[in-house]
Amino acid sequence: MLYPEFNQYKPTPGAYKGLVNAYLSKSGLTFYADASFHALLGSYAVKRQEGYQKLLDEIYRIVEEKPVFLTGNYEGIEAFLDGYTYVDLEDVANKLGILLRDDNRPSDYGD
Repeated sequence: MLYPEFNQYKPTPGAYKGLVNAYLSKSGLTFYADASFHALLGSYAVKRQEGYQKLLDEIYRIVEEKPVFLTGNYEGIEAFLDGYTYVDLEDVANKLGILLRDDNRPSDYGD
C-alpha cells in the first residue's frame, strides 16, 4: 500500500520487509514509512487539521536531509537498519509544538 502523503516521492524497493514502504526523496535519499506512522498521521489529519500541513512540511524537510525510518512508535520496530535515523511522529510534533494526542476527550471518571 502506498501512502498518499508521499505521492511526490518515487516508491523504491527497500531492504526492509513487511508493512513498510520505501521511497526515494528528491535529494536522492531512501526513506521508509511504516504502517504505524501512516495510521497515526492519518488519525491526526482527521482530528486536528489545523496543524497537519505544518507537520507534513517538517516531515518532508527531514526526509530530504538524511536517511530516515518514519515510525509511529519506537517500540513497534522489529529490526533496525544501519545508517538510518528513526523518527517518531510524536517527536516531530513535539518539536513543532503541535499536540498530537487528543487530550480533550471526556473524563473516564463520572462526576
